[in-house]
Amino acid sequence: MDLELSVDIKSGSRYPIDRTKIREGIASVLKRHRLKGLVNVSVSIVGDRKMKEINKQYRNKDYSTDVLSFPTYDPTQPMDDGGFAHSEEAGLVLGDIIVSYPQAVKIASQKGKFVHETISDLIEHGLLHLMGIHHD
Repeated sequence: MDLELSVDIKSGSRYPIDRTKIREGIASVLKRHRLKGLVNVSVSIVGDRKMKEINKQYRNKDYSTDVLSFPTYDPTQPMDDGGFAHSEEAGLVLGDIIVSYPQAVKIASQKGKFVHETISDLIEHGLLHLMGIHHD
């Protein structure tokens, strides 16, 4: 079975994003890691105020950050199955990725990149975390 991707993208109108590039980037990462079947991911593009609020609530860090990810684990699933929530109807539900648009703009400026490239990089970083791939 090939990859069938469902990406729910939420973004305020003041944050210009390329939804097609976001979906293509996510699909590329999932294919590179050989995921197949229906895979669900949620992406939200927010401002610094909202990101700071989320970071404070879930990580007890009182500042904005560039990207956060929240995996959807189902404790009723065996760990050899990845522990992710899934069903025939919903497929594999990886979780949520939240990106701060203002932070992406700052990073893009520092690295001499386009904002949409930086957003793609941040989403890939968050997606790897959802898949259980972490850094030190």
